Amino acid sequence: MIHLLTLSDSEFVDLRQRMNWGWFESPFGLCSVGWTKQGIVHLAFHADLRDRDADGHTFSHLSQDWTLLESNRDDTTVQGLGKRVYQSELFLSPLTVLVGGTVFQRRVWQALTQIPWGVVVSYGCLAQKIGNPRVARAVGAACSVNPVGYLIPCHRVILGSGGIEGYRWGTERKMRLLEAEGFRVSSPRQRCGASL
Repeated sequence: MIHLLTLSDSEFVDLRQRMNWGWFESPFGLCSVGWTKQGIVHLAFHADLRDRDADGHTFSHLSQDWTLLESNRDDTTVQGLGKRVYQSELFLSPLTVLVGGTVFQRRVWQALTQIPWGVVVSYGCLAQKIGNPRVARAVGAACSVNPVGYLIPCHRVILGSGGIEGYRWGTERKMRLLEAEGFRVSSPRQRCGASL
């Protein structure tokens, strides 16, 4: 279970200055995880495994989302946190996730957390869910800048045609995430409203 707290960008700036981060080898590849005392503020997948071993890397070198950030690298604590992240469907207590963004982005990210495990919706359906069916492209843009991958499950949003495209961390990884949740990539188109 995920408890999502959304903040304005200005509220989020100070909070993230106190971030810890580390590397975790997830079932879906290497990821960086960032957290504060209040909760998880970042999760991103990395294609280049050399990132993990590079000397002198700071977190801001690894993510354009977090430039000018002073942070503490903690590869020990992240191991326990990472295990909790990737057993999210089994949580006995919720994980808190904090994100900052525009009002629209926060609405999309909140709606994403309502998509059940193993279910997909189209960008158009998600636009309907947030009350504006004409903004499917903007929904896609908000998904593409999701700062907490996997826990804010933008991988559960697909094209209206049923196609699997447009994932920030690669189409192949998106397919692996969906298949791990029991979704068959060849499944027929999902109906709006049936799953949300």
